Amino acid sequence: MYKSQTLHNSRGSIFVLVLVVTFLTVMLGYLLFQTNTNLYKASEEQTIQSVLERNMSTKAERAFALSASLNANGS
Repeated sequence: MYKSQTLHNSRGSIFVLVLVVTFLTVMLGYLLFQTNTNLYKASEEQTIQSVLERNMSTKAERAFALSASLNANGS
């Protein structure tokens, strides 16, 4: 009787341990996935920002060239 009780408790402990390890593994995977997603979004935002900055500097250069051209033609 005592031996089967110990075996049953051992099985219960192993089952609980497996559940806890599974839960922790799933949570760790979720955290890694979230981190990767956030890093990707930050990288994407950085790319968009650099494209916008390049676009603005190109527009400024064009405006400066147009202004210089108009000034040269006007004088």
